[in-house]
Amino acid sequence: MKTIDKIQVLDWLSKKEFLGSNNNFLIPDFDFSYHFEITKDSGTKTSISRELGALIKNYSGESLLWINEYGIWPSCEDVNLFTGFRKSIGEKESVYMKPGHLFQTEDIDNIQSIIAMVLYFVWGAIILTEPKDMVIRISHDEYITIYSKEDINVSRIKDICETNN
Repeated sequence: MKTIDKIQVLDWLSKKEFLGSNNNFLIPDFDFSYHFEITKDSGTKTSISRELGALIKNYSGESLLWINEYGIWPSCEDVNLFTGFRKSIGEKESVYMKPGHLFQTEDIDNIQSIIAMVLYFVWGAIILTEPKDMVIRISHDEYITIYSKEDINVSRIKDICETNN
């Protein structure tokens, strides 16, 4: 996994044709979208992060997890915990300095941990797979939307969210 700053994130997004003319993020036309409210329960958030990781694991190219919303609900955040995790993977810069995470399939365990912390801390993130077949948007407003070119099995995520909301 490699962490990147916002300029590098925007460059990656531009190369993959995910940016509009004003550097605004564009979600391409997908045939399928799935929308879920995120539960408040931390155990359930862990389950959701594992299920999202399982979906992402199916893609073999370089993918991006961009933490694009933070600092909105400071009382929910534990920046020290996140910084400690990033140090454990060799990154000394803060999420504010390097909000992007380029990853491959072999990084999925670390990506699942980052997703879990995004959910715990009520942050927002965008996950883009390569090839461009799926986009996952996690909102600080506590919902997840998955956009996909194919009809994917999201029944576990649906069950987790519906059971605990």
